[in-house]
Amino acid sequence: MSRTTVRAWCEKHRVEVRPDGWHGGRRLACLDGHDARSTYEQRVDDWLYRNGIEHYVEPAYPWDQRYRADFRIGSTFVEVWGVTNNDAYRQRKAMKIARCAAEGIQLIGIEPHQFHRGTWTRRLRQFANPA
Repeated sequence: MSRTTVRAWCEKHRVEVRPDGWHGGRRLACLDGHDARSTYEQRVDDWLYRNGIEHYVEPAYPWDQRYRADFRIGSTFVEVWGVTNNDAYRQRKAMKIARCAAEGIQLIGIEPHQFHRGTWTRRLRQFANPA
């Protein structure tokens, strides 16, 4: 069954569906008061908050203050790679990955398909305190 079919069924039966991805630059409020640029980032921020993980939003990379990640947890940077089919974005993504590797900076990347599969929290769980 396609996502479109599921969404149509939910709308027909008045089941609220959380939107995906980018919303034209509109900022979305997170549970901890941060603003997110996409629902993907909002989901990550809210998950970190709910799990008591201290995090920073849009931190600058140490190798160039012009470039920012989506989050920083301790010394680990987190990017939500939410844009597809955009060459400039793809080039910037490749540059960030290569530069972090060259500088020895830990970078966690989360792809859109991981949200759809429900696997996006796997690498973030290492930061959660065991109960």
